[in-house]
Amino acid sequence: MDWKRTLIVNDFPPSTLAGAPLILRQCFLGIPADHLHVLCCGTFHDPVDDTVRSTYLPCPHEVVPGIRRGAIRPSRWGVPLVANINTLRIPDITKRGIRICRERGIKAVVTGTVNMEFTIAAWRIASQLGLPLYIWEPDDWFSANPSPAVNLLGNERMASLRGAAHIWTVSEPMAKRFRDRYGLESEPLHHVLDIDRCKALAETVSPPTDKIRIVYTGSINEMFRETLVWFAEIINRGLTVDDRLVELVIWTPHKPTAYMGPNVQWGGFVPVEQIPLKLGESHIAAVLVSFTERPDIRSLIETSIYTKTVDYLASGTPTLIIAPEYAAQIDAFGPASTVLTQLDEGALINAILAMALNTDERTRLQAAGFTLVREKHSMTAREQIFLSKFRD
Repeated sequence: MDWKRTLIVNDFPPSTLAGAPLILRQCFLGIPADHLHVLCCGTFHDPVDDTVRSTYLPCPHEVVPGIRRGAIRPSRWGVPLVANINTLRIPDITKRGIRICRERGIKAVVTGTVNMEFTIAAWRIASQLGLPLYIWEPDDWFSANPSPAVNLLGNERMASLRGAAHIWTVSEPMAKRFRDRYGLESEPLHHVLDIDRCKALAETVSPPTDKIRIVYTGSINEMFRETLVWFAEIINRGLTVDDRLVELVIWTPHKPTAYMGPNVQWGGFVPVEQIPLKLGESHIAAVLVSFTERPDIRSLIETSIYTKTVDYLASGTPTLIIAPEYAAQIDAFGPASTVLTQLDEGALINAILAMALNTDERTRLQAAGFTLVREKHSMTAREQIFLSKFRD
């Protein structure tokens, strides 16, 4: 059985740049590189270090120039303005995509972007050439694009969803939203990895014995910032549990100076292949979700789940989720984690005590995490949910 030659039309190239491109990278690594071609935005393709660039798919990439946004997710006033301007690229992206399809004998078009122009262009390419369009929704598109241009492109966006050959959504709550709001069926698709490799790497190291180490990996944006502020303040104040000092290590590309202090350290950027080692050196891994009523951010929290949690569970690191009750994170990973739905310092201390020092509780959480990852986030799951769609 052969593979369909596939064009990936995305603002970010599949890579380890952030959560959504990482998920795409992990999925597409199962398809031979000579069957793939990426059409992406220079904003996200060019200004990255060699560590991230080395994780690009080993296939041709064509880059479209664009104006740099303030953030991938909504957080700054300038994002809508820049998003509006960038929509002027849609005809150019479409023209480039049609040319690539004809030159390379492309049989399928895929998009998995949170922004407007590549999503709309992917639909135009596929519909003009009569090719199947596969859409992965990493965020609620209308919430992720707080821009007047949505009013102009919204109808075309809905046409792309209704005309798609297959839709994946990032979580079960998002699949339900699509069903309730649009009458569309979709299939949850998220981060996949080699669980046996992650376990083996994590077991080569161990946490310190004189302190309790908590680790946080990944980006810090409006979906996480408020709770991280609260969490870091408690740790920096000098929290001790069972006479052990608690420290927090943040592994992220840019130094989060606002949270640094005597007991909060910055580890720097960690390549995805080394994440299990950093997790194995920690007692607890933290997922900290903001408690906010801001509508665009709340909408994302209700539907988005985070790649870091799959890494945590696959490495056997007991996972602490602090999030509002409506967070999709709880729906997806709550059964295999310790969950706090309020910013309660006393409850936090009790959770740290049980997760770090109670052997029975640590064993229970590890077993539940391994089971969840094997069922929904393994390479076997990738074949069933994703790769099977691209076999001729």
